[in-house]
Amino acid sequence: PLWSRGLGDVYKRQNLGFFKKVHAIIHPGEVNNMRSFGSLNPDVLVTHTDSEELYVWDVKRQPGRSFKECRVRNDDANYKPSTPDLILSGHTEFAEFALDCHAKEYKVASGGRDTNVLVWHLPDFSANAAVDSSNRNGKVTTSESGVEGVRLNAQCTFKGHTDTVEDVAFHPTDSNILCSVSDDTRLLFWDSRCDHGKPCLLYTSPSPRDQRGS
Repeated sequence: PLWSRGLGDVYKRQNLGFFKKVHAIIHPGEVNNMRSFGSLNPDVLVTHTDSEELYVWDVKRQPGRSFKECRVRNDDANYKPSTPDLILSGHTEFAEFALDCHAKEYKVASGGRDTNVLVWHLPDFSANAAVDSSNRNGKVTTSESGVEGVRLNAQCTFKGHTDTVEDVAFHPTDSNILCSVSDDTRLLFWDSRCDHGKPCLLYTSPSPRDQRGS
């Protein structure tokens, strides 16, 4: 399936080369970025919005929203966004764009304005591990942004950048390894089996001043 960047419409390609909408989800806030788990499970999607939290959606479990519901503006009293199947918590400032899902394991990586890189292991939720303690054994809670859902804390928090993390990417076969790039002009490589406060490899791009002087 293919997601639109609007309300959360899910499309499937038809034989004639166009797409047909097969499912609609009302996303709480704009969709800044989204990823799926690809061949592992294309129906489970993760989204970034203007928030410290990420949303996980299981398209097959989500109730389809009607065309009438999707047309309601978010400032209308009748506006009711869909409830995510799981909410990923841990960022302390907005995390809007840096996002990746591993192709072989249910792991999600994210970066944000708090300069941190976070990784969640979704099976931790089914094992009742790392679930936010405020949930009282996984009960639905509501955040300051008003979004209801069960929240899962990050499995790893990598600290090494000094500015907003703009992108993250997993190693294609080893989910313990990932890299991140930041506005601090550094590319950092991380291994979850090592010290989370020290990158395994660091590459610093020359600053504009250095480039002019060369």
